[in-house]
Amino acid sequence: MELKYIIEICIAIDIAILGIAYPIIVDKISNIGHKFSSNYLANAFENEFPQIKLFGIIPGRSRRITVFEWVLFFTIGSFIFLILDREPFFWKDSWMMQNSAKLLTLFLTISLVVIFIIWLDKVSLYNGKSTRLLTYIISEYRKLKKDQDDKYHFKIINELAIFAIRTQDKGLEETLVNFYTEEFNNYRANFIRPREEEKPRMFIKSKNPTEFSKPAGFRKIISGRLSPSHNFYIPAWHWY
Repeated sequence: MELKYIIEICIAIDIAILGIAYPIIVDKISNIGHKFSSNYLANAFENEFPQIKLFGIIPGRSRRITVFEWVLFFTIGSFIFLILDREPFFWKDSWMMQNSAKLLTLFLTISLVVIFIIWLDKVSLYNGKSTRLLTYIISEYRKLKKDQDDKYHFKIINELAIFAIRTQDKGLEETLVNFYTEEFNNYRANFIRPREEEKPRMFIKSKNPTEFSKPAGFRKIISGRLSPSHNFYIPAWHWY
């Protein structure tokens, strides 16, 4: 089996990813959160695979290296074995050992392409449509266990809520209304309501619970324009 042409294709793919695609995507990553005026979206992206960082900071770098970058460096580094073209130290009669350098480059290139596609999908998600991003953030928030500390997700949802009010995005508002309603119902089901005089100031009142099933009511919750005469309580937990 001849691997010559396969390796030439692998090298071309690796160089294209390193020289063309990688710089463009890095530029896109630097703008994550700018569209939605979000302070936490970039932090959430940094915890996504393959953007997760491994090990410490190496000399000459200002930050830790991500999983994608490690795979990219190892793939480019495998070219050294192709250039040296040395005989294997053992099992010299084995076809796999005779072509070990080429097989290593092939395996690393396949891994790089797969991880690159995953990475590209995550970048497009965080820079793409707001409704798709909100649905994803909510699903990630739902996956958190009760004892897990949520550092970013709820704050991002709140930032997207402000973005929805500012842009009058009806689809985004409907998704947010459903989310906040479900959160309130879950909170109320697991919380013993305090006596009237002990109710926290953070609770917002409304006489009509259905008022918050509409985008207009949703905007009132976010913007805090409810009158003091309301008596339906909506908790404002997890806010900034």
